[in-house]
Amino acid sequence: MSTKARYPAAEKGCTRIQIEAFERIATGADQGHAPATLAALERRGLIKLQETILPGDFVVWVKVPVVPLSVHHAWCAWCAEQSHTE
Repeated sequence: MSTKARYPAAEKGCTRIQIEAFERIATGADQGHAPATLAALERRGLIKLQETILPGDFVVWVKVPVVPLSVHHAWCAWCAEQSHTE
């Protein structure tokens, strides 16, 4: 059973690639997205780029995309309302 749930606001003006990136980020797959895609999602308020330190011997700061709690909550609520039949 596979559902392709989407946060409705993400579909307004977002490309297919941006919607897929948002879905992946919202479910924890925060790597491998094009910088332009991340910038577009950030402009729409669907993600934030949060600085974090990578674990290891050297201090390396990176920006990781995260979905703000209010957006994630709205997306999860929308997902819960969707039919889960194939």
